[in-house]
Parts: sequence; C-alpha cells; structure tokens
Amino acid sequence: MNFTPLSLRMLVLTDTHGGEQNLRAVVAREINSVDAVVFCGDAAPYFDPSNVSYLIGILDAIEKPVILVPGNMDDPKSYRDTDNIRVIHKGIALVNGYAFLGIGGSTPTPFGTVFELSEEEIERALSSLWMEAAKLGPVILVSHAPPYDTACDIASGGRHVGSRALRRFIERYSPLLCLCGHIHESRAIDRVDGTIVVNPGPLRDGFYALVELRGFEVKRIELRRL
Repeated sequence: MNFTPLSLRMLVLTDTHGGEQNLRAVVAREINSVDAVVFCGDAAPYFDPSNVSYLIGILDAIEKPVILVPGNMDDPKSYRDTDNIRVIHKGIALVNGYAFLGIGGSTPTPFGTVFELSEEEIERALSSLWMEAAKLGPVILVSHAPPYDTACDIASGGRHVGSRALRRFIERYSPLLCLCGHIHESRAIDRVDGTIVVNPGPLRDGFYALVELRGFEVKRIELRRL
C-alpha cells in the first residue's frame, strides 16, 4: 500500500430531522475551520422521508468535500451527488488520502421506517467493499446506525440497540474510525478494539462533533453544541 494520508479536519453531523436553522448555524460557525463535512443520516423531518433538499442545498454551497449516508427515516432516492457531495451508501469516497466507506439506513426498528436493512445485508455490503477501500488509505466507516454494545447505541430504556453486523465488521477489519448517529440519546465517544466510534448526537438538538486526523492517528475529537 503506497498511500500517504495527510491530515483532515471534519465537521461531523447527524440527525437534523428537518432542522434547517441548526444546520445553517453550525455551517456558519465551523466551516472555515474544517476541510470536509460528514453527515451520518436522517435529514428528513419525521414522516416526510423525501424532504432532504434543504440539506443538499446548504451543503452543496460550501464548496468543500461532503460525505453523506441516508438514515432510516430518509428516502435514499432523495439523496444525490453534486460537484462536492458524495453519497456513499454501499460506496467509497476518497478525501485527503482517507477512504470513506459508507452504509446508510438502520437495522429493523419497531417503527417500520422507510430505510431499514437486515444485519446480513449490512455485513455483506461492507465486507465486499473493504479491500477496495483499504487499498486507498486509512478507512473511515460512516454509518447511520452505531455498532452494537457501545456507549453510542444505548436507547432510552438502557438497552443496546446497535447493529451486530457493524460490530463484527469493525472487530474483523479495524477501520481507523466509525462515525454514526441514529440513537439520539447516546451522544458519546467509545472504542471497539482499536477503532474509535463517535456518535455526535442529533443536530436537531444542537449537537455535533469536530474530528481531526493526522496521518494514521485520530488527533482530536470534540463533542460540541450550538
């Protein structure tokens, strides 16, 4: 492997659920201090899964690389690539020498949301792309759902509800970083073996994260609030 990653400062967002005002506010506050934006899904308001155009419009205007995956409450067909936006559900994008590997949606929920995947589909999709991603650079896994049994997947009743397939994938392949969302009440930083897992919390409630990479290391993670 001949890649040489440089450095990357990321604004990490998730779960706006129609919160256009908060999205505009965080972009205005942080965009000049970062190299790229990562959005981990659920742009749509509740029960309006196609309403994500506000997100695409705001992020397309910033003229920096943007990595997106759709969430379980988003219609994935409503997400689209632009000159600077890459939708990486079951896909890969390269930014500053780092390979972003994405999986959107979530495992089945009690609510029957619009974009749910089986554990088998998640594991199959990610495993099929790992070698391609790993040849490009250190891998950053971007998922809407968090991996199972971490500080990032605890629902309000105290039960771990993350994806077991994501956890198995991380344990097997050890990506540098996993960025996720979905579980609003589990804003946290954790580890699965050597992989750092970050759930920045829902931007709908003003939460987000700044992450800085340098070479093969995660140098800084800050959980912030508007």
